[in-house]
Formats: sequence, structure tokens, C-alpha cells
Amino acid sequence: MRLWNRLDAKVYAAGVLLPARTAVLRVRGRRSGRITEVAVAIADLDGAEFLVSMLGRDANWVRNVDAAGGSAVLRRRGLEIPVQLERVPIHERAPILRRYVAVAPGARPHLRVKPTAPLADFRRIAADHPVFRILERSTPPDSSGPCLEDGEDSVRRLGFRHRHGRAPSTEVTRCRPDTPPGR
Repeated sequence: MRLWNRLDAKVYAAGVLLPARTAVLRVRGRRSGRITEVAVAIADLDGAEFLVSMLGRDANWVRNVDAAGGSAVLRRRGLEIPVQLERVPIHERAPILRRYVAVAPGARPHLRVKPTAPLADFRRIAADHPVFRILERSTPPDSSGPCLEDGEDSVRRLGFRHRHGRAPSTEVTRCRPDTPPGR
């Protein structure tokens, strides 16, 4: 399974064969401190986007996100987007889980619920599957917030043009405060 996840992450990160609702989640490992990458499916509902743990609350990426205080980066369509992942309360998860099962067919065997099942079936499994609301996170130019590798200077585009009908803004992010942007 780990090998498959690594392969998915590399394919999605390269922008090859990208399904519309996929991304690579990059988050710092809670024990190693190294950046971990995992391919994820994104569920959209009522203008918001969500990550769902099909493997439950003990999935490594969930534990890493919790340890990082929700701070992560999503690599989507060639863009690195700093995000804050906010846990969705259990009582709000059922419609999101239904949408997730509809857009991520590979998750169906893990959740054991069909997309056409009554909402009550999704309420029954809601406590077992963490759901995170994806929020854009902006960082001041001289902070190291979204940078994941030491010494990296980059320009990142923030925002979801296709979802929110606006062009992404551009922000210079410096991982080393002593280095001028653009060098």
C-alpha cells in the first residue's frame, strides 16, 4: 500500500494523468520531521472542499496533520497551495462523506457505503472517518510558513481559480529570511 501511495503521489505531483479531484498532500512527519507526501482525493460540497480519511483516524497523514496543527501544502495542477486543514465536527460529516464516496470510488470498499445510501448510513460511520475542510492559508513574505524545504525561495500562486471564479494571487515566500526574494 505504501508503495502504491508513493507512486500515486509522484504521478499526481508531476501533473501526469491528473484526475480533477486529486492532489498531493505534503505535511511534516510527526516523528521524523521530514515532509511526507500522500495522494488524496478532494470532495467538494456547497462551494467548499474537503479531505477525508478513508482509512480512519489512525491513518498516518491524519496524525501528521493533527501534529502540524492543520498546516499543510496541497500540490494541485502544478501549484503548491499552503492550506490550513480544519477538522469538521462529526455531526456535519455525513453529507461530505456521501460526496466523497461519489467522487472517490476507490474509497468505497473502506467506507463500506454506496453513494446512493441514505444519509443515516453516513451518519453511522462519521465518527470513524476524519474530515478536514480545506482553507487557504496566506503567509507574510518574510515568514517560513508554507516553505517545506530549507533554503528554498519560491513564488507560489494561491487560490483556486476554477472553484471560486477568481485568478490566484501571487506571493513571494522566503524560507531563509536573510535571502532577498527572487534569488
